[in-house]
Amino acid sequence: MCYFFRFNLKLFKPMALEKGQRFTLRDGSLTVGTGVITAVQPNLTEAEKLVIVGGKKARERAAKKAAA
Repeated sequence: MCYFFRFNLKLFKPMALEKGQRFTLRDGSLTVGTGVITAVQPNLTEAEKLVIVGGKKARERAAKKAAA
């Protein structure tokens, strides 16, 4: 069974990527997807990184700090 879909992937660490480059997504030794890069987005901001690794409490602290 083959599925076609489009998604945005944000990488935590910067990587050398180019439009048109092929990629493979793996989970351990299992290939879960392949595709072609259609656009390269800007790097994650520090706030976006905090959301990814910080957890709920860190997001709440950041929201309070931004509101103050």
